[in-house]
Amino acid sequence: MRKNKTGLIGGIRSVFSVWRQEYINILSDFGVLLILVIAAAAYPLLYGYAYSTEVLRDAPVALVDLDGTGLSRQLTRMIDATEEMKIKEMPGSLNEAESDFYKGKVDGVLLIPKGFAANIYKQQQATVSVYCDASYFMNYKQVLQGANYAAGTLAGQIKVQRAMAHGATLIQAKAQTTPLGLVETPLYNRTGGYGTYVMPAVLILILQQTLLIGIGMLGGSQREQNSFHFAILKGSTVNSALTIILGKAGAYISIYLIHAIYLFGVVFRVFHLPVRSSLPEVLVFIFPMMLAVTFLGLTMVSWFRKREQSIMFLIFLSIPILFLSGISWPVESMPAFWRGLAQIIPSTPGIEGFIKLHQMSATFHQVSREWFILWVMAFFYFGTAWISFTGIVKKHRRM
Repeated sequence: MRKNKTGLIGGIRSVFSVWRQEYINILSDFGVLLILVIAAAAYPLLYGYAYSTEVLRDAPVALVDLDGTGLSRQLTRMIDATEEMKIKEMPGSLNEAESDFYKGKVDGVLLIPKGFAANIYKQQQATVSVYCDASYFMNYKQVLQGANYAAGTLAGQIKVQRAMAHGATLIQAKAQTTPLGLVETPLYNRTGGYGTYVMPAVLILILQQTLLIGIGMLGGSQREQNSFHFAILKGSTVNSALTIILGKAGAYISIYLIHAIYLFGVVFRVFHLPVRSSLPEVLVFIFPMMLAVTFLGLTMVSWFRKREQSIMFLIFLSIPILFLSGISWPVESMPAFWRGLAQIIPSTPGIEGFIKLHQMSATFHQVSREWFILWVMAFFYFGTAWISFTGIVKKHRRM
């Protein structure tokens, strides 16, 4: 019994020895320190500031009025009054407007054709042409939406005036013009802002990718320099591998728990992002994801013989992971193969559960499925890390 107790205490001391040594390794390597500490803290502020305006407003446009009537000027004023667009140029021809567009002076062009007012007075359909860059979807949305608002409002006013000219009251005319009203109530993202939409998922990805890159860089450097400090550990290969994994994981997770408190307790409030759960709940949910990411990173250590290999590989993976996360394209619309591939990445259930819990007021029970998946991933990647380090230890002892 005493021997077992002594062995347990010795094992714990060895784990903390590796833990402390890993802190020293991180602090003595500026590149790793930059990724694991500075970048993980700075990126959220940079992204938060970039998306702080939430909604694109006053997109500059050129308006060409070939009609020159009171009705066309009224539409021009209504277009300029929308929050989506601001008329910056009023050239005399479509060719001039096209030149301004290609020079980057404006994000779109609106054309009120000759005969616009005459067609309306004849009770014929009039048109307004909108030219915008569909390759830049946010500008495209703003210009098209603003034009629709302005044209729709003018059309409504004309219908009301015609109804009143035939003897209807103002209330009756409005009811005839819009018999079915639409009440729009945005849920979870009240402003419809891009920052509120993208930032929660981006912060989870920042936690994952900086942690993976930092572990890969440090592990690649140690393998390249043949400087793994576990050579001093005694005992079986399996026990040595377990000690190394637990010690390294303790160092990384302790750092990233501080990052999590900073992100979800400070950054969200600094940029006024919705917070609909308590910080302890979020930390409990995110903890198995940190374990899974850490063990995945330790598994990858055996893949890299040089520091540069880890950097190139993990940065290369960042974009596919971003697409597979469901931020840029709904997961439900992905082919089955890519949906399945996304499920082996910790950030996939991590983002899904975090948004439900933190943004959509879900209870912890309602995200228990994602939490369970993260624990399964944590145990699975712990097993792969154990296998990986067992092989590294064996190889190192034969040298």
